[in-house]
Amino acid sequence: LPNRRLFFFFLTAAVKEAKSSGESLTVFFADMNGLKSINDSLGHAAGDDALKAIGRFLKSQAVAIRALPARIGGDEFALLCQGMKRDEGAAFLENLRSASAALTAGPVAAVFSLAAGAATFPDEAAGEDDLLHLADDRMYDHKRTMKLAGRAAALHAQ
Repeated sequence: LPNRRLFFFFLTAAVKEAKSSGESLTVFFADMNGLKSINDSLGHAAGDDALKAIGRFLKSQAVAIRALPARIGGDEFALLCQGMKRDEGAAFLENLRSASAALTAGPVAAVFSLAAGAATFPDEAAGEDDLLHLADDRMYDHKRTMKLAGRAAALHAQ
């Protein structure tokens, strides 16, 4: 996948183009849940396999919406989709969250998931910084929701 520097280069150009053309664009941020436990229990090679599985997953998802997927650092990923309106982005985000609920990788089938958030220019953000902060905040909101749901399920099972 493209790295952080290339993603932000394309994002800057896409926002500039969207401002001049009046088109929308949506940014998706995703953060892997479970990398530390995979690395700690199964080793870094298994963690690398999981990261590669996410890369393949995001590439396959990006094809349908003609988006640019990227690894922006550690266990964080992003998608940039030019021309995607807010309602289309919301629908894709729900599909992305559902499809990534129980990804697996490697011979021991390490299980992990993605927390994801999105924001759309110009509907929700006036510029690149606002767009990035909103998508990131929404991703972390989803991450917190997933943790709470996991704790509730564990308590219920007891």
